[in-house]
Amino acid sequence: MKIAITKNNIVYGLLILVILLLAANIIIEKYFRPSRNAVKKEISSVVINERFLNSLNSYNLDSSWIKKQKVSGGDSLKYNYFVELPADLPASLLLCEIQNQFDTNEVDISAEELKSRNSTGLNISSGGNLKLKALFKYITSISRQADTLGFVLTGIEDLNNEELKELCLMPEHFAGVIIPSTHSYEIMKTLRENQKEAAVLLNDDISELAFRLKAGYTAGRIRSSLKSIIGKFYNTAFFIIDQNSDIFKSDHYKMIRDEFSKRHLILVKQDRFLQPGNLSPEDIIRAVNSGANTNRLLLISAGKFLELPPVLETLRKRGYKFVSPSELIRD
Repeated sequence: MKIAITKNNIVYGLLILVILLLAANIIIEKYFRPSRNAVKKEISSVVINERFLNSLNSYNLDSSWIKKQKVSGGDSLKYNYFVELPADLPASLLLCEIQNQFDTNEVDISAEELKSRNSTGLNISSGGNLKLKALFKYITSISRQADTLGFVLTGIEDLNNEELKELCLMPEHFAGVIIPSTHSYEIMKTLRENQKEAAVLLNDDISELAFRLKAGYTAGRIRSSLKSIIGKFYNTAFFIIDQNSDIFKSDHYKMIRDEFSKRHLILVKQDRFLQPGNLSPEDIIRAVNSGANTNRLLLISAGKFLELPPVLETLRKRGYKFVSPSELIRD
């Protein structure tokens, strides 16, 4: 039996489909979707206080800047703080960190900028009850105990093209260590094009004849190699010499040092750099604090540096700044 498809049949069919869709939507809204008015989960003032203080600690605030105030404002309010902030730490960053400590169904967080007092007020409520208040105020006379760091990366010549591209896209400053060669010259150009630095390492492992340095060479042969290295890599940020190499231990070292000095080029020993055993934030801070005040340059592999963004973010929160290594060498 054939069913005639007419304009009226199509209209009736579409009307029935709309009615079915509306009915399905009502059922889903009623039985399967959580109520918009669902009661939020209430958490204790103690838990809120712990997470609040963890947020402050992650930004390296001195304990003397965090002052607990007398509580006034209802039976539910247990904690009231006055927090001094250094000028380099925007309150907005701290508020984001605090907010990230909680699920949206646990607390209500409200903040208000008080321009007349150069401060920001914060209220944290849970279950409809105010649990914690804080006032953040900028104090120009305080600053976080942090430092400026520079990263010097070894093994950059062993990276493939994709890894080198990924490294160059990282926002942090660094200097890539290269051994003089035609290939490393191309790497130096890539680094400079991406606003990164290159540092040329002088040791016994230079393979290309024009750049080779050997303890048994004559002074004239050493000068010829140095002329080739300096001419080819003149735009490098600085030069490094391996103090464990034969060329460093030879009688030629004084002449090498003088050749760089008279051209006003920077030549540093490889042991000038810190080499932390592990790369957690605590290990890096410990390495920096154990060295001389001027020793804020860390020597690590390029491969490890690619894995470092979470550690760098933690250090940045604590107030550490990352600069080009040449800036620290010139200090």
